[in-house]
Amino acid sequence: MTGCSASVSVGSASSSGSASAAASAPASSSSAPEREPSTDTSLPASAEPNSGPFVLVSQGLEKEGAQAALDASANDSAAVASVLSETTADDYDAGIVYSGDGGATWTWGGVLADAGKSYPEAIALVPAGAIMVGTNQVVAGDAVASRAFLAAASAPDFVPRAVEPPEQFAGDDVHLQDVVVVGDEWVVAGYLQGEADASGVSKQTSVLWRSADQGATWTKQVIDVPGSSDNSIKQLVIAPDGSWNLVGQVVYDKQANQYDPLWLRSTDAGATFDVMSKQELAGPFDQGVTRIVFAADGSAALLGWDEVTDESGSTASALWTSGPDMTVSRVGTTEVPVVGGTPPGEFIDGILWDGPTLAAWGSPTGDYPMDNVQFWGLIGGQLTQSSMLSGGGTPIAVGRILIGGNTALAFGFSGAQLPEADVAIWRGSIVAPADASAAPSN
Repeated sequence: MTGCSASVSVGSASSSGSASAAASAPASSSSAPEREPSTDTSLPASAEPNSGPFVLVSQGLEKEGAQAALDASANDSAAVASVLSETTADDYDAGIVYSGDGGATWTWGGVLADAGKSYPEAIALVPAGAIMVGTNQVVAGDAVASRAFLAAASAPDFVPRAVEPPEQFAGDDVHLQDVVVVGDEWVVAGYLQGEADASGVSKQTSVLWRSADQGATWTKQVIDVPGSSDNSIKQLVIAPDGSWNLVGQVVYDKQANQYDPLWLRSTDAGATFDVMSKQELAGPFDQGVTRIVFAADGSAALLGWDEVTDESGSTASALWTSGPDMTVSRVGTTEVPVVGGTPPGEFIDGILWDGPTLAAWGSPTGDYPMDNVQFWGLIGGQLTQSSMLSGGGTPIAVGRILIGGNTALAFGFSGAQLPEADVAIWRGSIVAPADASAAPSN
């Protein structure tokens, strides 16, 4: 299985799932072609999933141009995925695909043509359908402006329609990164990017946009990070204990534009946030966090990036784990140790975590395109190769994995040529480790 951040997810709001099963025995698929998570939810009920191997279930979604599933969300009755859709060689739009039978079959809700290039960063199911957010890049004079992009889609057909962003989202440098439904409240996370100063540095400011009336009205909440001159949110996750968790990157004033990993936690429904594990996450060079995943016991795993050398422009994947007591430990050093070789660069696309076990997936070589997706399990502090989702000679990629019950869905793309990639969704069942008693502990 593979996948890019909703039941167990690795990208919107996250939750828990069977990482030990994924790490020990993620099944391979010989039929799949290649390549980029919300409060705990269940995948919609359906017939029993395929036993073991993942199979490609997105046939019939082929469209002209490149199509890639970026994020997904599921509940008891439906599953949806946001799609980056190439309309022309230089234009990208946002689309939605959906399933009502547990992910066994998928249908286009449609593609929303919009002025500029629309990048759908996140999608979440809501009682009446789905909400999708992202960034719309439009030409403004000699510059490119990044504006808020919002779309809604009504169940059961999930046809996307543009939502005119209210004044709280206004601006030419708005980046919407995630959307989460918390009870009756919709919460969008992102950041604002200011104008470049004389040295060319553009300061970023983290923001939450909140609606308690299904998007009719919104409030804008600027996140205060003490001592920070620059910070940006990449993901919002509601932990099993109800806490709100934001991850991203931050520059503290004394560090002269060096990025550190940022983890913010709120125990009062987002009213205030505390900086978590500031010292434990800090490194000598630029770093950041892109995803956080929680297990049922409150422990967490974090995925991010790490600059290899100062101002080198070269980055490597970085991993951290945290116990229920919020004590953070680094997995590896500058480059995550990989048994059987150390792929260069940011080779990890996603993670799953169930407390004792971490599963990761991504490029076996660190390069794209690739013919398969490699899975690893964390054993003895090292990522150890597990199974592989094969593209059978066709480039493939996975950005998100959702887990509900014993069913897993992986979302990404596949295609003989990346410019003509198709939406790729794989479906399979969770395979328990051969010897559960021997599952490694962290």
